[in-house]
Amino acid sequence: MKPRITANTAAPPSASSAVPLPPIVHAIGGSIGSALAILTFYPLERIRVEIQSQQQQKKPQKSTYRSAHRIWMLSETGDPLWEVLADQQQKQSNCATKISTGQNKTTTTLIVGNQLGYSADDEKLLIGSPSVREVSLGSLSLLTSQCISITHHYLDRIF
Repeated sequence: MKPRITANTAAPPSASSAVPLPPIVHAIGGSIGSALAILTFYPLERIRVEIQSQQQQKKPQKSTYRSAHRIWMLSETGDPLWEVLADQQQKQSNCATKISTGQNKTTTTLIVGNQLGYSADDEKLLIGSPSVREVSLGSLSLLTSQCISITHHYLDRIF
């Protein structure tokens, strides 16, 4: 009788034999990933849509609060925040009389900042848009997130 040769059929351990993670870990991981994706891509998408809508408009907008700068670009060389806020407050008070007629159309203000500085292409694209205004908090050395929080705080106080 010949000896029988058999192949080693033992399979390596698979991923299914590893210790499974609880569902809460998957939920938290997915939530964090989604939040990071939104924080990264929403401002860029908003700017792109804003620029496209500006290019598609054929007639100029009426001079109302709605035609104000909707995107504020944080920059060291921009207009001082206090002047920009005074302009916003002036435009808001001018439009206050239109509330009763239903003509007052307020919009959101998107505040864009970059901790590391804008690339030359990004800066050219942003500054070239009529809906973007450069805003500066002066010579304070702050994180972009702090600048955005301060700007939102003062915007909320106006409205």
